[in-house]
Amino acid sequence: MTFSQLYLSFNGRIGRKMFWLKGALPLTALNIFVWLVTSFIYDFIYAHGWSALVFGAVMVLLVCSLLLTWVGLALVVKRLHDREKSGWWILILLIPVVGPIWALVEIGFLKGNDGPNRFGEGPGLVSLETAKTASRTAKSMGRVVLFLATVVVLAFAGFFVYRFLQRGMPTGSGIDIGLGEVPGANDVLIKAYLDANTEKLQQPAGSDDTPVTFAVYLGETATDIATRLQDADLVSDAELFRRYVQYHGIDAKIEAGEFTLRQTMTIPEIAEALQKGRIAEQVVTIQEGLRLEQVAATVAEQTTTSEAEFLALATAGWRTAGLSYDFLAEVPPDASLEGFLFPETYRLPENAKAMDLLTRMLDEFDARVTPEMRAAAAGRGLSLYDLVTLASIVERE
Repeated sequence: MTFSQLYLSFNGRIGRKMFWLKGALPLTALNIFVWLVTSFIYDFIYAHGWSALVFGAVMVLLVCSLLLTWVGLALVVKRLHDREKSGWWILILLIPVVGPIWALVEIGFLKGNDGPNRFGEGPGLVSLETAKTASRTAKSMGRVVLFLATVVVLAFAGFFVYRFLQRGMPTGSGIDIGLGEVPGANDVLIKAYLDANTEKLQQPAGSDDTPVTFAVYLGETATDIATRLQDADLVSDAELFRRYVQYHGIDAKIEAGEFTLRQTMTIPEIAEALQKGRIAEQVVTIQEGLRLEQVAATVAEQTTTSEAEFLALATAGWRTAGLSYDFLAEVPPDASLEGFLFPETYRLPENAKAMDLLTRMLDEFDARVTPEMRAAAAGRGLSLYDLVTLASIVERE
């Protein structure tokens, strides 16, 4: 039996040995190879942002799948012929559970008829009359396969045309096809993969709650980020993280910057954190009731500004700094800014100076002390400075 007769023709008979060694096993291996290669190509295309080529990759996979399906049908039909059954018996596969089990036993394990039957002289041999009969059967089955293949191709083509038109419609145009969001074939596969790993998505990579600074750089892909997260022991499965952000559209929202992450965070929590980029910064928290010297000491502990520098600025240096706050006009010539440095948590750039922090504190004071509060103080014959001094005394006591 020639190559074309074995793999492309629906005529003749083949025995169990030929079915397994030259048919089922090589075909299974080839199917796995095609899917692996296609998956690699898709990952390569996705990693490089070549989304326009995805359609081509899907169509190549579709053509290969149709060809392999045809070969599989040809092998199964010839094996059914060896059992003296029509090729149409293949439709029993459509019966859930029972059909595939019956087909496996009938096609894969039961011996064929000895000698000639109505489908051929014997395994690998084809009589003229049998060839004609099988040819008619093959043509009928071929039409069915061709019809199904056409339906599949048209369905794929219609889906991609729909997605193309949907992307091309301007927002608010008033045009709505009304089909809703139709998931692509790859989306369905990724969804199934994520569903199978639901428990793993909710498991942190470790138990160490120590904050870890993780940087995302401009131009990095989701694959690059996922790999570095795994190298830093922040996620246990880089591929699972990549598929999660891909499926939820987070990969396009990840910002460049530095992030504070922990091993105790889950993949969804890390993905959420990476959408909010931040630059390196200094954070200082000023508690209520602190004297100026204590404020300066706190600033020195939590920032790069020294205690002496901040104390000198808040005591007298501010007078020559050109500050334009109207309430500072009420401060006596020999007084410091004690009481005007509003207690709060301040986030400053990494290279912030003492004046930057002082300005932020005075801005906060100016925003918190409302016109109503100032009017109430004036109604009691007190200046804003008097009110701040009185409040400082009460706070200390």
